[in-house]
Amino acid sequence: MQTIDLVPADPSAGSTAPVDGAIWPDTVEPSVLAALDPGVSDALDRAPDVLVIGGGMLGLATAWQLRLAGVERVVLIERDRLASHASGGAGALITPGTRPWEDPPAVAALAVESAQLLYAFDADCGGATGLRSMDMLTALPFDLPDGFDPAPPTERIDAAGMADVEPELRGAVCGLLVRDQAHVNPLRYAAALAARGGTAATGVSARGFDVDAGRIVAVRTSHGDFTPGSVVLATGRTGLPRPQIPERWVKGHLIGTEPAPFRLRVGLSTPNGLVVQLADGRLVTGGTRHEGDESVGADPVTTDEIAAHLATLLPAARGLRVTHRWSCFRPATADGVAVADRVPGTDNAWCTAGHDAIGILMAAVTGRILAEWIVGGERPDRAAALAWDRPVPADEASE
Repeated sequence: MQTIDLVPADPSAGSTAPVDGAIWPDTVEPSVLAALDPGVSDALDRAPDVLVIGGGMLGLATAWQLRLAGVERVVLIERDRLASHASGGAGALITPGTRPWEDPPAVAALAVESAQLLYAFDADCGGATGLRSMDMLTALPFDLPDGFDPAPPTERIDAAGMADVEPELRGAVCGLLVRDQAHVNPLRYAAALAARGGTAATGVSARGFDVDAGRIVAVRTSHGDFTPGSVVLATGRTGLPRPQIPERWVKGHLIGTEPAPFRLRVGLSTPNGLVVQLADGRLVTGGTRHEGDESVGADPVTTDEIAAHLATLLPAARGLRVTHRWSCFRPATADGVAVADRVPGTDNAWCTAGHDAIGILMAAVTGRILAEWIVGGERPDRAAALAWDRPVPADEASE
């Protein structure tokens, strides 16, 4: 029997702290917030078929997909409340059409599959995720090379056509328009998943594992031991030795404003981040990338810079009061591609980690891949794109 103790979280590191100050709690009813913090029941199943550790969007989607796959007893534990970290602080755009610019083809295909799963889920639960369809414009302050011809569904927009796409926009030289993308409310989506993913318990921290002959036979937690059939680690970063693909935290800042006196026709993406308008007229903007900064909370200088950029990008937004400022930590990998794989040296433990800024987009398909693997016993072919032991360029592996 091998005992593995988990290192306690450093309370002084921002990446361990729940998101504070985000706009999303002010956009949902008290019942949604209550659903995200169910606490611990005395009747909690201590020997579930699958124990999911981590209550962000990846853990919640995995629990949901396990239940869809016929797993009867699924328990999810989270040390804080559900969606309390990056999942509850994200901009929450669903933009599979932009992924071919960023990801390998196999990963971009997974993004399309994941979005389709989300759309079907939202329809099945009566719009509970807050899903809204929108076109997405990537606005660039420089011209693209002559002859650059993006594949459908992306359309290249020149300077003359930008005003027709978004009249409020200034300073863009050209753009890439992708029709029929979407946005979700991250807290509504998390609560809808939790309602369909077995039993969730909050305020429960995993402390260690007992491993026997390559199987996790017990999970020690702050609320007693569990003896699950299988385990899924969905805590953002694995925290396990993985020299091939180093992990890191990327700190991002966002702000929210009071309602704007105009309606954007599209969602916006720029080199400085995103801009999305909520149904009530408020703007959410930001999405900075700072590595090596694990300070707690939003930096006022950075959020002021985001507000200044918004006013330059959308002059009609100048003077809007900033009502919310927040930061969150995205778990990332050196090569920019997430992991969804079996934990090395075990035959009943899996992990998902490193989804960076697209965890909400990729949650559904990642959960489906893991559920198929756990239930069927064989790795799905498309899981190879998210493999633990994939090659990583030498300059990235040395980070």
